[in-house]
Amino acid sequence: MPTPIRDTQTAVFRSRATVLNELALSHRLSLLVGRGKYGVPEDFACAIKSIETVVHSIDMVDDYNVSLRFEVITKRHDTITALRFNVLPLSLANFVRRSRQFLDFSDVKISRDKSCLSTVADNHFRYYPSEDDRLSDGRRVDHVPTLILIDIALFVNRMAHQGAVHPNISAEFLNYTDPRLAFDIVQEKDHSAMEFV
Repeated sequence: MPTPIRDTQTAVFRSRATVLNELALSHRLSLLVGRGKYGVPEDFACAIKSIETVVHSIDMVDDYNVSLRFEVITKRHDTITALRFNVLPLSLANFVRRSRQFLDFSDVKISRDKSCLSTVADNHFRYYPSEDDRLSDGRRVDHVPTLILIDIALFVNRMAHQGAVHPNISAEFLNYTDPRLAFDIVQEKDHSAMEFV
């Protein structure tokens, strides 16, 4: 592209890390390709399992270069269940929401209008999500989205360590993050990793 692409979602990111724009674009393109090329229905939920960024040097200076690796990981009964992110059929997504008593997630606003971060101990914080922390492309979702979690991690890292931001990111997402509940953020002493509990 002759000019940089700005994803609309980056306006809500607090860390101001430039890598989040690339991640937001990758997220948007992945969903479009998954739904368009592989026929993932609109009512199927998609959950990112992992993200990895790598800095590459490129020859072009005045252009914007984005590459996206996309592959089908697993199928079940001829239905795609993972495209480098989990694909949940509506029945399974509803089962997860019902088990967490959150079937009405799209209609219910959570009580906190402003998020809150408190210090528990050295390298240990507690985060209370707000309504904005559960928005994905302007729509309410039943979890704190991956990009918001990465943004929070970068923000906490910058705040705790006087602006240090690492250009490469590797993130794994093992569990659903409920926006109605506070969660702990624990950073390893060498600052190499951050865990959301």
